[in-house]
Parts: sequence; C-alpha cells; structure tokens
Amino acid sequence: MQQRTESSVDPSVWLGLEMYTDGTTLARRSPQLERVLARGLLPSIEVAARLLRLLRDPEFQLREVSRVIQCDPALTARVLGLSNSAVFARSRPCRDVAHAVTMLGAGTVGELAAVAAVGEAYGLRGVEGKLRSHAVATAAVARELCVQLGRPTVDVFLAGLLHDLGKIVLLQGAGDESYGTGGMDYQVLLQRRAGQSCGTHLLEQSALGFDHADMGCVALEAWNIPEPIPRVIGWHHSLERVLQEGGRTAELVCLVRVADSLAHVFAGPRYDDRTAGALLREPAAMAGLGLSLDDLLPLIPQLRHANSSSAGMLD
Repeated sequence: MQQRTESSVDPSVWLGLEMYTDGTTLARRSPQLERVLARGLLPSIEVAARLLRLLRDPEFQLREVSRVIQCDPALTARVLGLSNSAVFARSRPCRDVAHAVTMLGAGTVGELAAVAAVGEAYGLRGVEGKLRSHAVATAAVARELCVQLGRPTVDVFLAGLLHDLGKIVLLQGAGDESYGTGGMDYQVLLQRRAGQSCGTHLLEQSALGFDHADMGCVALEAWNIPEPIPRVIGWHHSLERVLQEGGRTAELVCLVRVADSLAHVFAGPRYDDRTAGALLREPAAMAGLGLSLDDLLPLIPQLRHANSSSAGMLD
C-alpha cells in the first residue's frame, strides 16, 4: 500500500474544507475495513441501533423491546448484568429483560444496550480498554451537557459512544501495514497519543490518506446504522466543514467535541486546573453551540459527576 508522508498532506484538509467523500472513499476500499467486516466486529451494534430507534417511539410496546434485545443472547446477558449492578440496583433484582425495561426505564435500557454492543468490540485492557472507557465517558458527558442546556438528547449518547469507533476498526483490522513514519504500527501510534485529545487523525491521514473518523463512518454505514450517526462520526474532525452544513448534524458534532475534550480532562490527575484550558481548545465547537466559558463553567460539577458515574456502565 502506497503511503503518504506528513509533508504531502494538504493543509486545507485539516481546516475541515475537504470533500466529505475524499477520506471515506479511501477508508471504504481499505484492507483494514475488509478484514473487520469479514470477521465481524460488532455483532450487536445493529440490534442496539434497532432498539434505540424503537425506544424513540413514545408508544413502543414492551414485548417488542424485549424481543429485539433477546434476539442477541450476549446482549441480553449484558443488559441484565448491568441492570443488576451496584450502580443501577433497585429493591428487586431484574430477572428478565421486560423487568429490566420496567425498572430502569426505556432510555436507560437503550443506552445500556448500546454500551453492551460496543463492549463486544472494545477490549478490557491496554489501548482498547482505554478507548472503551473514554467512549462511554464521552457519551455520558455529552448526554448530561444536553440535559443541562435543555437540548434534545436524541442520538447524542450513541454519537459520543461511537465517535472513536474507527480506531477500533484500525486496531482490529491491522495486517502488515505500517502507520506513520519509521514503520510505527497503529497500536504504538495510539499509545504515543494516549491522554491527548487531538493529533491522532493527522498521523492517520499522513499514513493512510484517511483517518479514524472516515473509517468509523464507513464501518457504521456497512452495518446499516442510520443517519445522522455515520455522518456525525465521519465529520467530528472536520468542524469547519460541518458548521457550514449546519443543522442537527453540526450540533451533534459540536456536543461530541466538547464532551470528548472534557472526558480527557476529567481522566487526568488535575482536571480542575485544566478544565478551562480544555474548553478553550474547542472554541469553534462552543461557538457552534452558542456557548461561552461563562455559560459552561457552572455546569462542570454535573458534567464531572456524569463522567465518574459512566464507569458503572462498564461493570
């Protein structure tokens, strides 16, 4: 596979001005995606997406929700296990899926199902374990941010949960290809970028001509996950381009960007001191949401609590 050096990347790409199909076309033809689709990465993600769509209907039928969950045994076990964990414990244990939906509420069960589905792909240790924890934290912070701002929460949890899915595809689809300069493989690339909220996509673009956002988009399309989720994932490193597009997709991208930055900060040893600086790294996303630092800083305690509580969804 022909590689591109860092100097060959057009700077306009990283101003968010590239055509939406440029990187996704390369990602769609990549051997990494081919390998992952051949072996199967997310056996439960389509089920989870169906479930979330069903739960949006205020007149959903409990038996239909139970039927969708129970079509995937692993997902059923995970949802029941999470519903009986210490975080979600109630006075009576959940003994079946219908009981879990009744006790926890449809929204919570839908989110648990999404986490369970993604958990099938994300490992528990090393780089993949860190990606998994960060994905759930970003989803929880993004949802809480919507609640605090009084904005719609539809799709925001799933967008946060899946925003770095392309990294998992690249990890699990790696073969003999080298990434970056000096033959750096993708796991090493991620380890070097650990704890940093930006920059990985630039190294990916230099090595492959596309990044994890492009890869996440085309993988979700291949699994028939409905819009706007694939587009949100595909554009979350193309902020200027998506802001030109506007609408709900742009709002979701901005929410994910702010939540992603906060989740990185909350995971650090001195999040209180670094919070303002982290928010300043996303001025365009904040502007896209019509927010200033003065608007956001009072919400930090609630957002930090959502981040901390998200760990319970992984038990």
